[in-house]
Amino acid sequence: MNRVLAYLGRFAVILAGFASACLAGSVFLHMLVLGGYDWVVGEWHLEMTVWFSVLFVTALIGSICFLPAMVLIVIAEIVSARGWLAYALSGGVLGVLFTFVLRGGGGPERTEFE
Repeated sequence: MNRVLAYLGRFAVILAGFASACLAGSVFLHMLVLGGYDWVVGEWHLEMTVWFSVLFVTALIGSICFLPAMVLIVIAEIVSARGWLAYALSGGVLGVLFTFVLRGGGGPERTEFE
């Protein structure tokens, strides 16, 4: 029973870490896009729009990456590779794979942006 509770606790911590990583990715993307925008203090409708957009992009990132990330996390748990480097490298591999898939598979005819 203690082992089951330990696994459930570890899974809850992993899910919290995944959610915070999705939120950090969304904030990073928004800072890249909106970093040069000249904000005026008191424009509450713009601030609310950005907060909603951050949460929406967080949900979008989380829904796209959840299953492949969980597969990598389960593999890492089975192999007992629980260090930050293992998760960082697997996240980088997952990002490269998603970039490759979203670009349509690459290839010589797709090397430049259209």
